[in-house]
Amino acid sequence: MINLAIYEPNRAAEFQPILPLYQAEDSNHAGLTPHEGFRMFNALTQLLAEYRDARSEIDSLHLAVMGKRHSQAFHYFTDGCNNSIGTTLAVDCLFDLQRATCSLDESFWQKVLDLTGVRNFMPTARKDEWYNTLRQWRKASPDRLATVRPVAFTEENVFATAKSLTTEKKDYFAEMVEGVFKNLSVFHKTNKAQGFSPKMVITNCLPCRDYKRGYDNMDYLSDLRKIIGLMQGRPGAEIVNKWALEQSLSNNTGEWISVDGGALTCKGFLNGNVHIQVSEAVCDDLNTVLAYRMPGLIPQFKERGKSSKATRNTQYTGDLIDYRIAFPTCTELAEMARNNQHSAKQYGAGPFTIVMPRRYHYAELVKQELDSIFRILGAVEVKPEVYEFEFWPMEAFKAIAISGTLPDQKTHQFYPTTGDLQKAAMDECDPSEGDTLLEPSIGFGALLRNLPEGVKVTGVETNHVAAICSRLRWDTHQQDFLTTTVKQLGQYDRVLMNPPYSDGRWKHHLQHARQFVKPGGRIVAVLPGSATEESVQSLMNDDCSVHQCGQYENAFDKTSVNVKLFVIDFY
Repeated sequence: MINLAIYEPNRAAEFQPILPLYQAEDSNHAGLTPHEGFRMFNALTQLLAEYRDARSEIDSLHLAVMGKRHSQAFHYFTDGCNNSIGTTLAVDCLFDLQRATCSLDESFWQKVLDLTGVRNFMPTARKDEWYNTLRQWRKASPDRLATVRPVAFTEENVFATAKSLTTEKKDYFAEMVEGVFKNLSVFHKTNKAQGFSPKMVITNCLPCRDYKRGYDNMDYLSDLRKIIGLMQGRPGAEIVNKWALEQSLSNNTGEWISVDGGALTCKGFLNGNVHIQVSEAVCDDLNTVLAYRMPGLIPQFKERGKSSKATRNTQYTGDLIDYRIAFPTCTELAEMARNNQHSAKQYGAGPFTIVMPRRYHYAELVKQELDSIFRILGAVEVKPEVYEFEFWPMEAFKAIAISGTLPDQKTHQFYPTTGDLQKAAMDECDPSEGDTLLEPSIGFGALLRNLPEGVKVTGVETNHVAAICSRLRWDTHQQDFLTTTVKQLGQYDRVLMNPPYSDGRWKHHLQHARQFVKPGGRIVAVLPGSATEESVQSLMNDDCSVHQCGQYENAFDKTSVNVKLFVIDFY
């Protein structure tokens, strides 16, 4: 597995955090740095040159057709059509120079918005206003066209608008925060009139079953995700995919879902409402920005006392941490899931072929992370950027996109078992149809590759995302294996395991696994190179035999770990 940590982008070079703009003592708008200013100037100059070339081509084509008055000949071609397209393509309408220029201006003003990087900072209402202003000429009659056409795309207008957009980024971001605040539900007590609170409710986010309400407010939940990501300085946070979260909330009503690496948690309801929880630190940051839009109305922050209420946490975490995936990678995963949601391939037999998408933001980062994610889900790269999966992976893509995390390699001891070691472990395990098998650290299921048909698998996994993905294929429980009891799971014919090694954890896991084996059953374990038959036997009772059946160097990708494969047969 690729070490994801080395693919973090240079945040100082690629991203300027937004929050310090509101925390500085000076309230003036932040301008462009000299470097950014020159880069913007060059880009706008090039854009103007492209515009002039396109305008020249339009003028030339208009002159070639209308100047030589080909309208009579063109009329016979359009009149020969067997539908109303003849009227639509009347030469005087088709080669209308003013409307063609309007279309050109609209297109290049959209490019200016993209070039300044302001589009994704705009609140939903302001973005709609920008689009509607540029497009209102399309429905205008000829006598009104001059009054509603886009602003002329001249050098003076372009540089003035670009400067205005850039300096107003701070205002746009604050508007987006205010837009979310104003669209919080007025009927729920958790929403406070004086500012954001750690618990919030947005109504009409999801389609409700009576279909009597709209769900346009999902855009404001997406804005909230974008705002928090930008405040936390996460590259690519200005673009979020709302489809995956909307689907998950609709399909899992009443359940809390961790979103964007735990930045917020959401719960959807059948009436279309979504309840949201954020940390107090995030809440304070939101109010810092909101105070910029509502000076004097947001109460000053005060030191919070320690709450006597215990924090609700139903899963074991210990000192385990998760790696945060870049936002653009999550967006690509969500888009792949969305584009394939109705694919007929999911109903066929595997393997399933998935091709690496070719449109990236932060290209190398996204490509490396997608490759790593495909591999930890068990995919094999059969050709460059072409992968084969044993299962249809789109639901797993969606789960990873929503969570925005993967198990950290070091703290989770997350080293998928692949290659010859995995094949040998499966051969020694030798499960047959009708057998029951326990994988106590199932991860994403790498150790179960090429599992025979008819074997009933139960898995245990502490990581939320890995548990969700494994649950798509097997009965997987999200909990700490060391706290799992036989009463909960029962006993099994086979236990196949690659336990965590650090701090001697493998010994505790191996001892605990003993009680889950039926008489006559077998444990197949991948253990560290320091383990011996004698040390393993000492951890077991006398009713079993231990046999070392292999030793492997550099067993896990990008590591120098040596391991041994042990088979433990019980009488």
